[in-house]
Parts: sequence; C-alpha cells; structure tokens
Amino acid sequence: GWQDTLATAGDDDYGDRDFSSGRAQLLFQPTDKLEFLLKIDGGEDKSETTLAYSRALLDPSGSGDYCASALAGTLNQKDCLTLANLTSLYALTPGDAGPLASSQKRDGSVVLSNPINKLDNSWAGANLQVNWDLDFAMLTSISGYLDYDNKQVYDYDGSPLVLFEEDGKAELSVWSQEFRLVSQSDGPLNWLAGAAYAEDEDKEHRFGNTLDNIFVFPSLTERGFTQDNEYWSVYGQLEYDLTSEWTAHGSLRYSDENKTYKDGYTQDLVGGFYYYEDVRKSYELQENWSGDAGIDWSPDDNLMLYGRITRGYKTGGFPGGFAFSPEELNPYDEETVWSYEVGFKSTWLDNTLRLNGATFYYDYQDVQGYTQRLSEETGTVVSALGNLGDAEHIGAEMEMEWLPNALPGLSLQGSVAWLSAEYKSSEFALDPNDVAVDLDGYTRPYAPEWSAYLQSRYEWQLSSSLGAGVQLNYSWRDDIYGEEMAITPLSYAAYNVNSFGILNARAWVGTMDGEWQVALIGKNLTESEYWTSATGDDLGSFVSTPGQEMSYAIEASYTW
Repeated sequence: GWQDTLATAGDDDYGDRDFSSGRAQLLFQPTDKLEFLLKIDGGEDKSETTLAYSRALLDPSGSGDYCASALAGTLNQKDCLTLANLTSLYALTPGDAGPLASSQKRDGSVVLSNPINKLDNSWAGANLQVNWDLDFAMLTSISGYLDYDNKQVYDYDGSPLVLFEEDGKAELSVWSQEFRLVSQSDGPLNWLAGAAYAEDEDKEHRFGNTLDNIFVFPSLTERGFTQDNEYWSVYGQLEYDLTSEWTAHGSLRYSDENKTYKDGYTQDLVGGFYYYEDVRKSYELQENWSGDAGIDWSPDDNLMLYGRITRGYKTGGFPGGFAFSPEELNPYDEETVWSYEVGFKSTWLDNTLRLNGATFYYDYQDVQGYTQRLSEETGTVVSALGNLGDAEHIGAEMEMEWLPNALPGLSLQGSVAWLSAEYKSSEFALDPNDVAVDLDGYTRPYAPEWSAYLQSRYEWQLSSSLGAGVQLNYSWRDDIYGEEMAITPLSYAAYNVNSFGILNARAWVGTMDGEWQVALIGKNLTESEYWTSATGDDLGSFVSTPGQEMSYAIEASYTW
C-alpha cells in the first residue's frame, strides 16, 4: 500500500491490490469453411481503493458559511475547515476540531479518510464466435454472457468521522447475440449487414451511514432498485471504389432500447420510514438512427485524405443516486451528436514513418452531466445525472510513429491534441453556495484543452528464443477543471483539477514467441503530485482523488 490515514494510529500502508483473473479459449475447425471459437474468462478484485484527500472550504466560526479564501477561489487548507472539523469542534468534541486538512500531504500519501475503501468484485463470462465461410460472404455469430457481482465500500466525506459512508452491492447479468454478414468480393462494392440483441438485469442495494453528520443529515439509510434493459438493432455498411483513388462509404443503424427501473425504494432505518417504495419508471430511446457517410482519396500508396460526417448518441437512463422522492428518479434523455471530420493518413521514409492528423467539429444536443438543485431535506446543493443543454467541440490532433532504419528495434511514438469544448445553450447550474449561473459559453469540465503523449521503445534479441526490451512513456494533459470551467470562484476552490504529466517505464525479458515474459514496471517516476478528480458528497464535504505516487511492480505472464 502507499497511503497512510490520520484517522487511525500507526502506518496503514493502504492501497494494496488483490486482483486475479483467468482466461481460456478453444478453437474448433470441423471444416476449412467453419470454425468455432469459445472464450471463457473470470476473476475477482478485492483491492483497497484510493482514499480521498479532504478539501477545507468552510469558515471556522461555525456559521455554516464558506470561508473567505474559498469564496475568492483559493483552496486554503490551513485557515479553513472541513465539515468534519466543524462537527467535532462544535458538537462531538467541543473545542477540538480534530486533524486539519493541512495535515494531509498533497500527493495523497497522508490523508484523513477512514480506511474502508475496498472492492469485492467477481465475474465470469463466456463468448462463442462462429465463422462460416459462404464464399460470397462470411457469416459470423457472436453469443455472449456475463455475470458480474460488484461490492464496494467507500468513504465519500474523506474524513475520520462518519459523515457519508456507503456499502453497496450490485448483481449484473448480461447476455447478447449478434449476427453479421460481411461480403468477400474483390470490389468495387463491399458491404456488411447485421443484427444484434441484448438483455441485462442490474440489482442494486446500498446502505448509507451519515450518523455523525448531525448538522446536515444524520441517518442510516438503505436504498435499492432493479433495472431491466432490452436492446436490439439492425445495421448495414457499404463501401464503393469510385476509381482507383476515390472510395465512398457509409453506414446506417436503427436501434431500439427500453429500460425499466422497478422496485425502487429508499428507507430511513433510524426513523423507520420510507421516503418512497415500489417505484417504477420507464425509459425508451427516442433517437433511433445513427450512421456515417464519408469519402477517401488516396492519390498514392503513401497518402490518404478523408472526410466524414457521423451521427451518434449516448443512451439515456435513470439517475440511480440517492433520492428523497420518486420525481428525482425520472429518466434523463439520450445525448446526440453530429460530428464532422477531415484528416489524412500518411507514410514516409520507406514506410518507416507514419504521420496522421485530423480536425473535427462536434455538435452536441442534450449533453449529459450532473445537474444541481437545492435539497429541502439536507439544505445543501445536490447533484444528479441529467441533461445540461447543447455544446460544441472543435479540435485537432496529430500522431506519429517512427521506426528508424539506423536503429533496428527502436520505435518512437507521439501524439498531441487540442480541444475547445463549450456549452452553447444550457440549463442553469448551481455552485456549492446555491449561486445560479447559465453555463452558456463555459468550457466543459474534464475536456482538457491540450494533451500529449510520447513513447520510446527498444527491443532486441538475446538468443534464438529469448528477447528483451525497455520502454519509456510520458503522458500530459491540461487542466480538466480549470478557472475557465468553474462557474464561480467557489466552484474552482471546490473542484479544481490542474494539469499534470506522468512518466512510466517498463523493462522485460521473455520468449520470442510470447510464451512467457517477466517485466519490471515503474510508474510516476518523476513523483508528480496530481489529482484525477474532485467532487462533493452533496452533504457538505469536498474531496479530491489523488493519483498514486511513484511505485514499482514485477509482472509475470505465461500463455499456453
């Protein structure tokens, strides 16, 4: 483990991984035109998950107001307090605020959270793929089944107190069937047609403990629901060589999806009453059509220019979080997007250098995200999944890969991307202090303006059967919640996640045929201090999720 928490005495060494999985596959070919490929996999994950880093935003006076630094947009861990500090100082242990947020380490190696964050997941699945060569086309059948049990305990308030901790479990079962027919002609026309069907059931039960949260919502609650989903689609794709240089292509898919939320309830176990029970809701996909149309121009074997228009969607559903009334469980709509992209793909230097680039424009309607409202029950601003309005993305990206002839075994890769993602019409959003702001013109969070990736890899042969290699990669991304994304200075203090870069390395030795390999892995070698996300628990506490400090691991694999 890599984290210690001041909620307990001694060194916790929290963050151990306990993960195991297995996979087997069987290939059967009764004839040269028919084959069956069966894949079976399963595993379990009992890892300790990252403990959150507490953010102090409240005024020490006990007024319930946010501190002056936070209102000005500054996270002041020394002079401001957390909800846990105020609860201890004025109620549980008068005169003693407990450990302050400033006693944590920004890299997340020392935090205040109770050391309870843990997974207990298990899964088993099977996939059968049948390929039948019909000469004029290949008929493929893909049948799948997955059974997944998820159990997670998490301290959402990130403090030594029990302000909001949750113990939840979900049982998910999924099965799917797809048939696909792909032409096998030499052109100029190639086509694909298919149909798919899937069903899944998700049963969830969660216990929430907020008994120490005496100023906001002291309680012990249980909530649960069952969600049934049914999906089917038919689709087709055409590709036609207009000339030796020009190719036109397009696809079209019709989808239908229905979701049913049933047996929904939330019970207050302390008061012995239900906020609601036996709730049933339904959702039906409205935007059924998706597809694309494009054209490619290849003036020679080393260059292709292309343009493409695509329409897609992200399905809607139910908020699924904590709710006090059935109305809060109403479904949100699907998100739709029209995308327009032009780009090129090219090879240079005798096919040793690959260089690709693209520019794009995305036009979103009904973008999904977290909406806010002021809760009468808690007196705080709470969030739930919903539709925020419309948005547009404009961007460009470049990527390269070089295999220099002068150094056989060496490969260099790199990419860079720029993105402008803004709301163009929207609902009003609330900051933690219930200040309403129109999102129109604001940058979408978690859409960094710049991102980049570099990788260097060198492989060599030790003998006729053994090989070795070393690899370095560096990834960097811009602010994912910066000042231009924050609707108020308080929002920036509560949720800012600034830019960071990570350097990783890997060295290995193994057989040339990939039968076995042993590798030494190093992560975050520059000891970058960074956060991957920041959020509030809707009950007065605010936390960040820290990225792991420098770590090493040994990895061994064997394939048979």
